[in-house]
Amino acid sequence: MKKLIFILSVLLMLMAGSTDVRAQWLKKVGQRAVDRAKDRAKNKVEQKVDETVDKAVDGAFEAPGKVLQENESQGSRNDDGQTGNEKDAASNPKPAQNGKNVRIAKGAVPLYDRMMTDGKFITYGITFDVGKSTIKPESMGEINRILKLMNDNPDLKFSVEGHTDSTGNAASNQTLSEARSKAIVDKLTGLGIAAHRLSAAGKGQTSPIADNGTDEGRAKNRRVEFVKI
Repeated sequence: MKKLIFILSVLLMLMAGSTDVRAQWLKKVGQRAVDRAKDRAKNKVEQKVDETVDKAVDGAFEAPGKVLQENESQGSRNDDGQTGNEKDAASNPKPAQNGKNVRIAKGAVPLYDRMMTDGKFITYGITFDVGKSTIKPESMGEINRILKLMNDNPDLKFSVEGHTDSTGNAASNQTLSEARSKAIVDKLTGLGIAAHRLSAAGKGQTSPIADNGTDEGRAKNRRVEFVKI
């Protein structure tokens, strides 16, 4: 009711006022409408950019375990309850390393394959609080996959290397990457991995793999590498 009374009062004032008063008031109303429209358009553009960056990063670096899940869904079960992929793996085992057969953790096959190809694997699944070395709870899925890989392959040893983008001070980024690498090592040793199998190394912003001048590039540079030693 108060809003209706206010509107009626404004209308009466305009009707009683001069042409100049009405014109000025309408101009202000029109400008406000234009400003609101600009703000809405700007918000939509920023939202679209964020969505594009997220999709690009997700597409370029598939979450560990997803590929495995898709592969398993494509393999049909045989009479023994094995998928076609499992049957092939059983009939064609991985070659021995250093005279020993390396067992492959089922949930960590993508990690193992990347490590065998490049001598390391990169993960984007371990994340931290902004500006801190505190591991976020949602990182445990990735940490558990790495834990499984190391438990099933007791000869594996890794250098855990943290990387940042170029945002901020280089010295601070170096310190932060060292603290984050150590936090991952501490987490894995706390879950039962022997300390001599892991070492921590912070690389800061010194080894980018993408352009730090773009949001997508910076997202790719913020990573953790497990380098086989």
